Amino acid sequence: MAIAISAALLTLAAAPSFAQQATVQEQGAQPDVAVVAITGIRASKQKSIDTKKNAGASVEVVSAEDIGKMPDKNVADAVQRLPGVNIGATSAGQFDEAERVSLRGTSPSLTLTTLNGHSVSSGDWHVADQTSSGRSVGFALLPSELVSQVIVYKSAQADIVEGGLIGTVDIISRRPLDFKKQLTMEASIGAVYADLPKKTDPQVSALVNWKNDANTFGVMAQGFSEKRAIRRDSQEHLDWRTISPTSTLAKAHPELAGVAYSGLIGSALFDGVRERKGGMLALEAKPMRDLTIGVTGMVATLDATNYNRNHMTDFSDAIGSGNGVQNFQYALSPSGKTINRLTLPNQGPYVDDSTPPSEVVESYVRDGARSTSAFLDLNAKYRVTNDLDVQAQVGYTKGEGKTPKQNSVEVNVYNSASAYTLYGMSHAADVSYGSLDVSNFKNPNIVLTGAGGTSIDTLDKESNGQLDFTYRLAQGMFNRVKFGARYSSHTRELHQIAPALLTDTLPPWDGSVYPSDFGSNIGGAFPRNGWFIGAADLQKWKDGNLDADPLRRELLRSEFKLTEKNAAAYVMTEFEADKLSGNVGVRAVKTKEEALVNIPVAGAVCPALQPCPSVPGAVTTSIYGTVYQAPITNTYTNFLPSLNLRYELDHGWIGRVALNRTLSRADYADLAGAISGVDNLTHKATGGNPNLKPTTSDNIDASMAWYFAPRALLSAGVFHSNIHDYVKFGDTSVTLYNTTTNKDDTYTVTSPGAISARVQGVEFAYEQPIGAGFGFNANYTYADSKDADGARMKGQSKHTYNIGAYYEDDKFSARLAYNGRSDYIISINRTGPTTQNAPFKTLSASLQYKLSENLSLSLDALNLNNPISKAYAFNEEQPRAFRENGRQYYLNLRMKY
Repeated sequence: MAIAISAALLTLAAAPSFAQQATVQEQGAQPDVAVVAITGIRASKQKSIDTKKNAGASVEVVSAEDIGKMPDKNVADAVQRLPGVNIGATSAGQFDEAERVSLRGTSPSLTLTTLNGHSVSSGDWHVADQTSSGRSVGFALLPSELVSQVIVYKSAQADIVEGGLIGTVDIISRRPLDFKKQLTMEASIGAVYADLPKKTDPQVSALVNWKNDANTFGVMAQGFSEKRAIRRDSQEHLDWRTISPTSTLAKAHPELAGVAYSGLIGSALFDGVRERKGGMLALEAKPMRDLTIGVTGMVATLDATNYNRNHMTDFSDAIGSGNGVQNFQYALSPSGKTINRLTLPNQGPYVDDSTPPSEVVESYVRDGARSTSAFLDLNAKYRVTNDLDVQAQVGYTKGEGKTPKQNSVEVNVYNSASAYTLYGMSHAADVSYGSLDVSNFKNPNIVLTGAGGTSIDTLDKESNGQLDFTYRLAQGMFNRVKFGARYSSHTRELHQIAPALLTDTLPPWDGSVYPSDFGSNIGGAFPRNGWFIGAADLQKWKDGNLDADPLRRELLRSEFKLTEKNAAAYVMTEFEADKLSGNVGVRAVKTKEEALVNIPVAGAVCPALQPCPSVPGAVTTSIYGTVYQAPITNTYTNFLPSLNLRYELDHGWIGRVALNRTLSRADYADLAGAISGVDNLTHKATGGNPNLKPTTSDNIDASMAWYFAPRALLSAGVFHSNIHDYVKFGDTSVTLYNTTTNKDDTYTVTSPGAISARVQGVEFAYEQPIGAGFGFNANYTYADSKDADGARMKGQSKHTYNIGAYYEDDKFSARLAYNGRSDYIISINRTGPTTQNAPFKTLSASLQYKLSENLSLSLDALNLNNPISKAYAFNEEQPRAFRENGRQYYLNLRMKY
């Protein structure tokens, strides 16, 4: 009985799309909401607050009443306005559009994203994200035009798909029979101006919905095409080095023992074009009174060809860990832990590969870089009797991230002195050379070193099915029981080809240099006029001098395939007794992971491209070495109980308490990342860890809200999560094939491991109309985290805050939004320092004017404060990056019939 009660109540915020919406309609109780209103701001806020008051679970909601009227351009932009929601940088650093969403100051990998309650696969457009293979969804593929509502679940319930350790973001699309009119047509035509690249591009979207008079059949079609130029100006510190206490330098200068210095300082110009295209088609039918059938399909593509150039001043090749050049000048930071000023003498012209370069220059044209997301979903709901409903859903989703080729060139530049001066996080560093002119490619001291850049193809796909039953009880405090089951089969693959350059001649140069305003807003005195090879010339040169055989040049040692089969069943009940209501349930989850990992075989055992009879199953087709494929299978079972309580006090006060256990699974690269550096003597290696268990968390969430006036609320809440099997890099024992002894042995692999962690904090929210059409809203979240090593969790910001104001009358509306978060860890490296993003704040605005009943004009402005994204290493004396993306202005004419 305890389990039966313990598993069914979380239906209020249900994840399956038909199940969720049917539950809300039948109960008249909507999810707990903090809404970013879009059209009819005041009316929308009242509707949202009413929904929040009546909800039985802890959620936040963003609603878009009219297509394309969000002041934000994708789903992540919109949900960042909600309490406890963060947006953050990807592995490639901060760009001008939000691409990742996380909750309560944790990593995006701990937040599940679903679309209409089912899984959605997506790819990534940037090479760094394509190879890192995380679980978080790329929101750059999901424009706001697709959205009817976004529900952010902060407390779990048994009928929600597992996978969100801290919470779940469910994106609800529009349904044909929900439209009020028989025929609805909407369109938006406009343009975006990006002020850093100084370019204007078109933005178009449209929707047509038709349903019959009887409201028993409807069809909706949506399409969008949104193009935008991007440019990012950066100074990047790519190689922080530490002087070894045992080095020659430290022995001569003891104050330098353990001191860090910036080994590679780059002036990086990144530009390109993002073109987001796609659409959605939905059909909905009621062939009989008690049966509803729906089919929804979506395809979205983000074409993101880009060019990244980087002029990097090189100090690390000369100094190393302290056993290289000894005669340089330096000054330490106030803490004595960082070399703040460094002057390196000229190391002379190129003699051989041991000569330290003064500068390293890389250019990468990633032509055809793209990401895609698609899904097809079939839903059906049938009322068997007055007391019993059955709902079924089957779906398929597929996402890809591709970089077909990287037209690149890498050169070293010699024969110049170099120097830097750091200013912590206040602004970019000063960098200077002796005689080197960085604007001139016609330099005899330039030596071609290669043309790296792999072609990358990632695939993410899933098939899933779900069956739900809802039984209404006739009497007693328990009014409904819900139970069901779900099965999914998920596959993630990474494939790479690493071409070889077949020439030692340099590419032609047409005189191109960086824009005259490069880096003008990030501070620092450093060369801003670096040369670069034209994109077309670089592509022609590379294509004519390349060995890219897809078999011989396949980078097998960096590839993997992971198959994940998940089965779940749940039972849940909803109850109500006077002023107390809620839900309670349990979800049982079985996870089966099958990882196929490529493990390198030493060249002394099996030379590349040669037969390898001593290693069973060896793959010998790659010039980069022989590998053998190790299939590793693990199965885990978890039980996830949940309880949500709501108590209505007098005078508009409502209290809530939620207790639950949640689950997420490790990132794909952490599970199946290729193992390398296998040493059969010491039994050590590095790589992924296919034995990682699902991460679980025991959570408590409590809040109190006061609804003291129409469209007004004041709320406060606390939350605490104890996390088990949190993924962090460390040493793990893994069974591998020993190619020396020809048998399985236990190796110590430096890889992701599992430790405990916790996150806790408080949330506050306030909103109120001021009068005369004006209103105000604000929220703040404090989150504190710590793992078993005493370190802060990846992605965790202590402080997140949002402040907004609006005005609306019959013709005109305006909104202003200011968002900020404190510093957070972006990445934790296996060796070397972490990367931490400094505090980041954005200001956005939206103006709309109603020209007629069918026409309106809008102006949206994003990143009005022109934020500079800053990152640092172990401390703020050691900058990692200063990046500027510029502002964007959107002007649109919206039509509605």
